[in-house]
Amino acid sequence: MGKIEKISGGSARLNQLMLLLFFLPFVWLLTYIILAKNFSLAGGAFLLFCIAMCCLIIRNGFSYADLYVSEHCLIIKKLFSIKSKPTAKIKKIDKALLPFTLYVEFEDSTKAFFFSRTSEVFKQLISSDPEKSVKFIKKKLLKNGLSN
Repeated sequence: MGKIEKISGGSARLNQLMLLLFFLPFVWLLTYIILAKNFSLAGGAFLLFCIAMCCLIIRNGFSYADLYVSEHCLIIKKLFSIKSKPTAKIKKIDKALLPFTLYVEFEDSTKAFFFSRTSEVFKQLISSDPEKSVKFIKKKLLKNGLSN
């Protein structure tokens, strides 16, 4: 196996662990308080609302990944899984809705969101070309002959 290079910034796996360590005890405590101490229709509705919001936050948090490039594959590392997908299966690399967030879409319609590296964030802030980070990632994949 050749050289492995990280193309994403931040640490998605650490962030996912922090999400779980905060939200799971919060939901358990809230559930205990509402069910054991103050059970009512309003309390149940509030509990369902809070659980739904926590589930959405955790689901969104687990859509992010640490991305690494190897010879002919893209390694996607999340907290509980590591996947390797061939770079030939990359359909699209583009900017996501949140600032400084990019995503890779594969031919099977799966997406992996990732943050730009800190150096690319600063380059993007002072650059007149807002698409610079996307072009940089595409160029990096093409330079190594990794993507179509």
